[in-house]
Amino acid sequence: MDRKNRFVLVASLSLVVLIVGLKTAELMLSMDAPSANDADLVLVRREVPEDQNAFPILEEAGKKVDIPYDDRSELEELLAGKAWDEAKVDGLLCRNAEALALWRQGLARPDLLYSPMRGFMDAEYSWMDLGNVASLNALRLHRQGDDAAAFEEAMQVVRFGRRAIGGQGTLITFLLGQSIREDGLAALRRMLPECRLESSRLAACGRDLSAAGSAWADLADALRGEYAANAGVIEDLSQGKPTGADTGGRRSPVPGFLLQVNRTKGMIAEEMRPAIENTGRPYAAMVWPPRRAVFREGEVPRFPANKLSALEAFATGNGIGKLMFAAMSQDNRPHLKCCCQYDVSAAATRVLVALRAYRTAKGDLPRLLDELVPTYMEAVPRDAFDGAPLRYDRSKKLVYSVGENLTDDGGEGPAYDPAQVEEVKPKDLVFPIAF
Repeated sequence: MDRKNRFVLVASLSLVVLIVGLKTAELMLSMDAPSANDADLVLVRREVPEDQNAFPILEEAGKKVDIPYDDRSELEELLAGKAWDEAKVDGLLCRNAEALALWRQGLARPDLLYSPMRGFMDAEYSWMDLGNVASLNALRLHRQGDDAAAFEEAMQVVRFGRRAIGGQGTLITFLLGQSIREDGLAALRRMLPECRLESSRLAACGRDLSAAGSAWADLADALRGEYAANAGVIEDLSQGKPTGADTGGRRSPVPGFLLQVNRTKGMIAEEMRPAIENTGRPYAAMVWPPRRAVFREGEVPRFPANKLSALEAFATGNGIGKLMFAAMSQDNRPHLKCCCQYDVSAAATRVLVALRAYRTAKGDLPRLLDELVPTYMEAVPRDAFDGAPLRYDRSKKLVYSVGENLTDDGGEGPAYDPAQVEEVKPKDLVFPIAF
């Protein structure tokens, strides 16, 4: 065999070896996990008949909300009890009369269920504005002397938020519901000092607050909904389907060596599972394992810090899956801490209502919260941070939680402000007794 033919043969064999090697590498890098092992993260959705679901009507109500941008700061001040202006209040309520009418119509239905795999929409964001307007109406009714109607309107806001919390949406819709419920609770707390309701009516209000129950099971559902939404994006991407708000045409499927569906979903599941397991536990008892490191530069999921890290991620397979996981991953610890604060707010409001009912009937505050049981409360609520009963200081006229530092500082700390629920609060969460 002459030199030329020998060269052609060697080149051909080398090309064959290269092709076989590349195909083998592609097959190896495309080998996905047999399953995502996510059976425990499947959200079991309840069945709600269409004519019993408040969502469509409340969605329309949200679209009717009319609060000009320049009026938002004034609305916040009015809700905080600062510089009350009857003309401005009347103007805001008049502009939103149609929205409030639809809101009441929606709340007359017994349930609220979000559509599965539905993105968060502007109409739902405006539900927070709707809760603010209804809370403002409650405060106006209170100032006009109609406490029965005022407390019922505030309770409707609380129920509205509770419905949104339990709507089996995603994490953002759960937090939306918590924020709305907090608007109603804040209105109740603001009206208590000058409340003219009879003790029995106040006790009934407290029982209604207790009947709403804990939101922890709903948080677990919301986290499962969050997982389902993220897993759905991964599956759509692998099949070339439009994802999320993308309404464009079909895309090319992502090759298996770039996106391993089960392996990526497994990483997302691993990140979500500890949060679900911690729901319902006191903050002090929550257990958080170390978060998965996707790229060498970070101890937690993050985008690659340099080209070498990105090349390594793709060279070892599932490069797009790793990038998608890094984009979707979130630290759920702040969310659960936030939920503990909301839980404390709801529990403290129940205690304040019961204390007001007791004082109306007896003329003074009780020595201990146990004296409120069972006439005004079924039991003393627990502190979501350490699991002990909420603290009460009769002499300082305070109800308080130990907060995230888990230390009883004797009620030291600023009065609870729902507008700053996500900020660090190193001392106690304090609810003054202003009556």
